[in-house]
Amino acid sequence: MRWPSAFAPLLHLPATRWLQIGAAAVLWGRAWQHLWHDAPFRSLLWNEPIMAPLIGRLGLDWQWWVGSAAVDEGIQTAIRLTGVLYLLAGLVAVFAERPMAKKGRWLLGLATCMLVLLAWMYWLEHWRHLAQFLEYTLQVAFPLLLWRAMSGTGALKWTPGMSRALRIAVALTFAAHGLYALGVYPVPGT
Repeated sequence: MRWPSAFAPLLHLPATRWLQIGAAAVLWGRAWQHLWHDAPFRSLLWNEPIMAPLIGRLGLDWQWWVGSAAVDEGIQTAIRLTGVLYLLAGLVAVFAERPMAKKGRWLLGLATCMLVLLAWMYWLEHWRHLAQFLEYTLQVAFPLLLWRAMSGTGALKWTPGMSRALRIAVALTFAAHGLYALGVYPVPGT
């Protein structure tokens, strides 16, 4: 198969550049979701078995917690702030080779942690199937591997271990997706 000439330069990009593109795409996509739509923060924060003990220790009433407009507004604010984090981390991903971006590497690490938490919240929201959690492996892997590539000074560093990790992430993501396609688990949202 012959690629159109407009795509030819893309075939020769270094692996670290593809990592930057993938991380930025994931982070900006999630930023868009968190800034303009919703995220499943309530599946965790309004989950009584998980949160009621903590809410009780804080001296708050559970019914107040789940019915308070102020709490709901706080959750909305947390969702939007997470969107801003993803937006900024996406900028760090794009400019990862520049010295200033290296200083923002911690944003990429924090955004990666939030992506893991987001995957867990989706897992809580969608029947707690392992496949639901594993479907997000590749979304977490891109910024995590870029964070690792940014360690040290100088140019981004790609290692054979990163190739292996990326292959495993792709395999886990699509194997989990395949379990839904095969009907092993009911499709979320249906």
